[in-house]
Amino acid sequence: MKRFWLGFFGLLSIAIVDCSPPSKPEFSGPELVRRLGCLACHGLGDSVPQGASWLDGKGSKLTRQELEVSLTHPRRRHPGAKMPSYAYVRQGELEALVRYLESLK
Repeated sequence: MKRFWLGFFGLLSIAIVDCSPPSKPEFSGPELVRRLGCLACHGLGDSVPQGASWLDGKGSKLTRQELEVSLTHPRRRHPGAKMPSYAYVRQGELEALVRYLESLK
């Protein structure tokens, strides 16, 4: 009977370890720019802007807060902007996107 309980608790501990939540995923700024469709309008590197500003240099022109507002509430900075709000993206994604844009100096 002792072996049964040892085996039972051993399996239970394995099940608990396997049920742990996955680690926080890493988000890539360039991947998010592509996935969110930013380059459909904005220029970056070799891609030519289609009616919106270049992303190159945004990190030296805008503060972190201005970048966040531009992404989550674009019409606050530019009332006539056609850019959609990205307030719906997960916080980790938004932070990664802002860090990436800050790096574009």
